[in-house]
Amino acid sequence: MDAFQLQEMAKPLDTRRQKRCCELNAVLNRIERRMYGICEGCGDDILEKILQINPAAQRCIQYVV
Repeated sequence: MDAFQLQEMAKPLDTRRQKRCCELNAVLNRIERRMYGICEGCGDDILEKILQINPAAQRCIQYVV
């Protein structure tokens, strides 16, 4: 396998890392604004179980289903 092939294989991983980094920055922003755990759709609390599974969750269960 040459260097070009390795770079091509790494692109999807880099994309996922960048997406996750953006999600975590958004979480930090919501924490700073004291909005973490509050649904951006309806203003209700996001269940703790959802936040444990996905700390970057922005919406409550009614938007997930």
